Amino acid sequence: MTILLMTGTISPPKGARELARANVADRIADYKVALQHNLCLLREGVISGLAFVENSGYGMADFERTVTDSGLGDQVELISYDARQSEDEPRFMGECHLLREAFAQSELVHKSNDSHVWKITGRYVVRNLAAILRKTQGNNDLILHCRNYPMRFVDFGLVGFARKQAPTIIERVLGSGSLKFTDERIMRDMIDKGAFKDMKVCQRMSEVPDFAGVRGIDNSSYDSFGYRMRYQIRSVLHKTMPWVWV
Repeated sequence: MTILLMTGTISPPKGARELARANVADRIADYKVALQHNLCLLREGVISGLAFVENSGYGMADFERTVTDSGLGDQVELISYDARQSEDEPRFMGECHLLREAFAQSELVHKSNDSHVWKITGRYVVRNLAAILRKTQGNNDLILHCRNYPMRFVDFGLVGFARKQAPTIIERVLGSGSLKFTDERIMRDMIDKGAFKDMKVCQRMSEVPDFAGVRGIDNSSYDSFGYRMRYQIRSVLHKTMPWVWV
């Protein structure tokens, strides 16, 4: 079993880079949809705990009733803190700082006997998460979905960490001092250069993560025709030509 960690920034700093979906009401609505979906996974036993951590200091009042009404409050943790983010901070690095704080603050993670914590970008739903968790976890320390086309990067929307290794992994990323990249390519570059060679790294999940929601970078929907076509192509190639990482 595993803990699912939703990351969030409810009220992003004005002028935040690489962010089109900045309206607070829109973001709260996105998080509510995702939270409801993940509470269903918790009720069904797909996951054993759910933590939602946001870093803008907005507070969690908008979500407390949803958790209370679910009857699952003892398995859910809501954390809000103010990271005092700069609008110039790259989103990937901001999320890594959030993960560092989440692993430090979450009592659910600290007390859990579960082997893995899976991080999901909090506004998104992964439709096939149950299948991915069932087939992919194993004894891996770090579980990613890497791509080589159109560039070498990691799809950081969904990442699995061995619970005991999670803080070490994030500290390595934050301490990488990368000047070459500011996004998910940082982690892929580290993998390629052997930064995690002392760990067991799974670079491709059992299935291509099937996201639902609205992309923060450009306000486009994962249910759009173009994205659905790309997802279907990637899924077919993943099964028939697994050496082609798209």
